Amino acid sequence: MRDRLLAVMKAIEERETLAIAEAISRSLAFVQRWAYAYRDRGIEAVAARTRGGRQSKISRVLVEWPKTRLDAGATSEDKVRVLHGRDVRSIAKRELGTDESLSTA
Repeated sequence: MRDRLLAVMKAIEERETLAIAEAISRSLAFVQRWAYAYRDRGIEAVAARTRGGRQSKISRVLVEWPKTRLDAGATSEDKVRVLHGRDVRSIAKRELGTDESLSTA
């Protein structure tokens, strides 16, 4: 998203496509795609959209939970000093009742 907006902003400033591509380390096609999208359809065309595909198997609770729980660090109930993936998995199972894979944890 950042690079899209930079490309558009520099195009609005009437910079050359090659100079824009070099400045943001992207291809000419990338710069042209987003500059033309902005020119033809406005800023909404540049904004990130939700992608299709299947629903995430990870619930919103699991996405938000680590931010607060893991920032707090290991507790005496965790019986470890440093949290590793397997520890996070067992904590999530205990606190949230989920059984996520190690890679998800």
